[in-house]
Amino acid sequence: MRKKVLEQEFIRLNADYKALLDETIQLREKVATADEALEKMRATEENVVLSMKTRVA
Repeated sequence: MRKKVLEQEFIRLNADYKALLDETIQLREKVATADEALEKMRATEENVVLSMKTRVA
């Protein structure tokens, strides 16, 4: 009986672990996407500033 309970607990914990791993992967992908967007925004901002400096000069 105890062995069966332990096996069920192991299966539940393993499923929880897999769910957390999947969530971690999804969050890392979101962070990577956000980092890419931030980098593009910074590049655009630099281009705008350079463009403004060129027009003023």
